[in-house]
This record gives sequence, C-alpha cells and structure tokens, in this order.
Amino acid sequence: MEVELDEHLETCLKGLYIIGDGSGVTHSLSHASASGVYVAREILQNI
Repeated sequence: MEVELDEHLETCLKGLYIIGDGSGVTHSLSHASASGVYVAREILQNI
C-alpha cells in the first residue's frame, strides 16, 4: 500500500509527513533514514 505524497513527503493532510518504510518510496535502511533527515529539514524551513 502506498500513500499519496507530494515532493516533500507530505500527505494531503497539511503537516502529516510519511517517512521511512511507511512511505512506500524507500528501498533500503539508508534511504529510509535519509527520508527522515530530509523531512526534518523541510519542517525546520517552514517554522
């Protein structure tokens, strides 16, 4: 099952991000952890 995400890994619900293996877009542990870092940076930029 894949969740529909935008280019920032955000769902249609503002402020709800799906990262790691839950997103359905990562393919390895390092890719999953990198998605967490990416989203954290996105959130910090929007504060």
